[in-house]
Amino acid sequence: MEVFVFLENKFYVWALILSRIAGMMLATPFYSGWFIPIRVKVLLSVFLSWILVYTTDYTVPLSTPVINISLGILNNFIVGAIIGFIAYVLMSSVMSASGVFSVQMGFMIASSFDPSVPEVPLLGNVVYLLSIYVFVAMKGHIIFYQIIANSFKKLPPVLYGIDFNMVKFLMDKSGEMFVIAIQLGMTIIALMLVITVLLGIISRLMPQLNVFMVGMPLKILVGLIIFLGMIPIWSEAFEFLVQKMINYAHFISSR
Repeated sequence: MEVFVFLENKFYVWALILSRIAGMMLATPFYSGWFIPIRVKVLLSVFLSWILVYTTDYTVPLSTPVINISLGILNNFIVGAIIGFIAYVLMSSVMSASGVFSVQMGFMIASSFDPSVPEVPLLGNVVYLLSIYVFVAMKGHIIFYQIIANSFKKLPPVLYGIDFNMVKFLMDKSGEMFVIAIQLGMTIIALMLVITVLLGIISRLMPQLNVFMVGMPLKILVGLIIFLGMIPIWSEAFEFLVQKMINYAHFISSR
C-alpha cells in the first residue's frame, strides 16, 4: 500500500528534486570534477534526492499534465545548475590566474609548437587541486548540498517559472572572475615586467648575448619561486573565494 501511495503522490516530487540535485552535480566544484566517475555521480544524486523526498510535504498527483511536469523538471534543473554555477564561476578565476602565471613564465608556448598539447595551463591542475582541497576542507561540498536542501523552502519543487533576477545576478557576478584572476596574478605580472625590462637593458648593453636563451630559463626559475612562495597566500585567497561562493549561493536560493 505504501508503494502505491508513494507512486501516487511522491514519485513526481522525487523526479523534481532529483533534477535540481542533478543540476547542482553538473556545475558545482568537486561534484563536477573529472575524478568522480559518472556512475558515482548518478547514484549519489539518486541517493541524496531520495533522502530529501521525505523532508518535504509537497505532493504531485499522477494526474498532473505531462507538460507541467516537464517544465518543473527543467526549471528545477536550471535552479540547481545556477546555484552550482556561481561557485564554478569563482573557481574559474583560479584557473584563469594560473593561466596568467603560465603565460608570464612562457609555458603556454608549448601549445604553439605542439597543437596536441591540452590548453589547460601547466600550473592549472596544481592550482585547481589546491583550490578543491580548500573547498573540501571548508566542507563546501556539504554546505552546497545543505543549500540545495534548504532551497526547497523558498523555491518549492513544483516550480513552473524562474525568477530571471537570478540569471541577472549570475551574469553580474560572472565579471568578478576576471577581476579576481588579475588580482591573483598581479604579482607575477609585475615581477615578470621588471625582468623583461632588465633583459631589454642587458640586450642593449651586450648585443652579443642571446637574451632569448637566457630569458626563458630565468623567467621559469623566478616564476616557480614566486609560485611556491604564493601558495600560502593563495590558500587564504581560496578560503575567501569559498566563503563568497557560499554567500552567493545562499542569496540565490533565498530568492
